[in-house]
Parts: sequence; C-alpha cells; structure tokens
Amino acid sequence: ASYTGGETLTLRLFHEDGTYELPEVYVGTGDAMMRAHMMEIALMLLIALVMVVLASVSIGVSLYLYRIHLQDHRFKDAAVFLVLCAVWCVTDSAVIQHYSGYTSLVRMISFYAFMLFALPMLHFVRNSGNMKQYRSLDALIVAFYLNAIIQGVLNYFGVFHMIDMLFVTHLLLGVGVIVVAVLLIREYRETRSSELKFIGGAFITLAASGVLAMLLYWLFEIPYYELLFECGILIFMVILLCG
Repeated sequence: ASYTGGETLTLRLFHEDGTYELPEVYVGTGDAMMRAHMMEIALMLLIALVMVVLASVSIGVSLYLYRIHLQDHRFKDAAVFLVLCAVWCVTDSAVIQHYSGYTSLVRMISFYAFMLFALPMLHFVRNSGNMKQYRSLDALIVAFYLNAIIQGVLNYFGVFHMIDMLFVTHLLLGVGVIVVAVLLIREYRETRSSELKFIGGAFITLAASGVLAMLLYWLFEIPYYELLFECGILIFMVILLCG
C-alpha cells in the first residue's frame, strides 16, 4: 500500500497469475461499511424479493387449480425456477458471501443454484402443449443433471474448481436455449397455439438477456452482467405467467 498526501489511496494485490487492483477502499465504522455494502446490492435484493413474491403467486395458483381439480404442473415448475433464481441472485453476491461467515458454503450453493435453475424451465416447456413428444428435451434435462453431478465430483476431489468449469454450464445453457427455441417454433408452426406464442416470446427475451450477460462476462469482464440477466429473468417470468 502506498499513499502520498493529496492523492487517492491505492491498494494492489500481486499474485503469480497477474496483478489485481481494488478500485475502492471503504473507511469507517462496521455499521457504516455494512450499510454501504447493502446499498450496492439493494437492486439485486429487490429483484430477488420480487422473484420470491412471484414464486408465491405461482404456488398459490397451483394450489387453487389443484383444489378445483384442474392441475397444471407448470405453475410449480415456475415457482421452483423462481426460487432457484432468487437463491442464485443472493448467494452469488460477494457481499452476502462475506457477511454470512460461511463464504465457501454460500459460494457452493450459488454454483449449484446456477447449474440447476434451467431444469424447472425445461420441465415447464415439456409440460406445455405436445412438447413431451420431443426426446431432445429429455436429453437436455439429463445433461443438466449430469453437469451438476460431474462438476460436484470433480470439485470434491480437487480436479477442477467450480469457477474453472463455469464455461461448461454457460455452453450448456446456450445449447439449451437454441434447442428449446427451435422446438417451440416447430410446434407453433404446426399448432398455431397462442400459448406457445407467449412461451416463445418469453424465451426470446430470456435468451437475449442471457447472451448479452455472457458477452459482458467473458469479453468485457463487466461486473454488473448479473443484473441484466436477473432483469431478463423477471421479464421472462411475467410474460410466462401472463400467458
């Protein structure tokens, strides 16, 4: 650390893999620092709260439909998806990981939530119209389960860390979006179902936000790529539930 009067204090961490610069340093009481950190993630916490509220609405609708003997498993799929997304949003935050006191555990929960949140959406699509006829959806579901299991085993035995295998999950998500989009278009052309039109529009929104977020992460290393994807998830779910 170095400091010259009248200049900005700069801290640099040197590591064999490169040089890391901390752009900001907070100085103050513990309470003041905590408030500052919480303000940084306020929008993310609000998005996570909205996801939980929407999940509660989905569960309520699912229970109502069950009561009147008109079951639709997609509302449960939507609720599970939203809960996993909310968990990922919160646990992926460095602030939450730090203040939890269990950084490694919270980070692990974050990775598993991210690897698994696509599964309830694949089940949602599979339970729509005649989409169960497409075996490629079943293959995608199996692929996501295997991805989580294999990454967990490799991480446990120290072969790879979760962060080193993140690109595999991103690649699988990209493939999944393309496959689902193609199948939805094919089915819509055959049935002209307004329901599938809503679902297709929702997936286009989610795919656009997801692709843009991954570009920001891999090409530009912009730290706020998550907020873009989280907003895309909210718009995606609102369109689905309205449909």
